[in-house]
Amino acid sequence: MTEPDDVYRKRAIAAGQGYDYARYIDKSPRDDTRAAAIREGRGYLYARFVDRAPRDDTRAAAVRDGRGYEYARYVDKAPRDDTRAAAVEEGQGYWYALDVDRAPRDNAQEPS
Repeated sequence: MTEPDDVYRKRAIAAGQGYDYARYIDKSPRDDTRAAAIREGRGYLYARFVDRAPRDDTRAAAVRDGRGYEYARYVDKAPRDDTRAAAVEEGQGYWYALDVDRAPRDNAQEPS
């Protein structure tokens, strides 16, 4: 028999509310709600507020969704080449160098 929580979670995912269900109701990470959040374009938010830890799939989604700087600053809390490149593309190279690298780098400059 299916537990009531499973039914509600599946309905939330089907309605495009996987991230909201995971953050506000379930309050714990699950593979199905994570995948739904990534599909919804909320991979960064899932990593920051539900997983509370970096993962390759949420990092890739954040980079793809234009949230590389935020992911590096608030989730990874360390510089990485993929998030740095995404931050530069997003026009956030200065802030990445200031808040994440905390030092000047040649490849954190805005593209010409």
